[in-house]
Amino acid sequence: MYWVKKYNDAIVQGKQLIGDKVLRKFLRDFFHDVPLLEEVRFPNFTADMLFIFPEQTILMGIEVKSDRDSLLRLPYQLDGYLSDCNKVVVATTIMHAPEALKILEDERYEHVGLWVYRMEQGEKFFNEIKEPVCANLLSVNSKWISRKHQLYQWLYMLEVIWDKWERRQT
Repeated sequence: MYWVKKYNDAIVQGKQLIGDKVLRKFLRDFFHDVPLLEEVRFPNFTADMLFIFPEQTILMGIEVKSDRDSLLRLPYQLDGYLSDCNKVVVATTIMHAPEALKILEDERYEHVGLWVYRMEQGEKFFNEIKEPVCANLLSVNSKWISRKHQLYQWLYMLEVIWDKWERRQT
């Protein structure tokens, strides 16, 4: 309860409390059994977190926006995620929720989900404000992944994911 009051007071006073590490740790713990890559550089953007769900052939990208972040680059970042990930989520705090939701109202981002970090009655969790939906990835392939790229170790799995997705769409 103490932290909830402290966080709410900080928002009112314009101070920033919840950082990137808190949000990432919660997501890592929540998806503890799912392969994860962080800070993955794609040709046109850097993904904060990529979760690989091989059974469902899904590559889920999560853009983390803490209280210390700005949402100015979010549309550009989402365009990158949508070109390379089956599912995309913005994971943010109460402070950024209204502005993030406004950005996601654009039809380009209709498939993007929004999760808002909450603290209530001593519990910490993400509220799913908008559910992510699998996007059409017909133009995606893994040919740009070089031997030096951090995704190279996952190349085969990603090719399987993207190939299955393409076959499902045709």
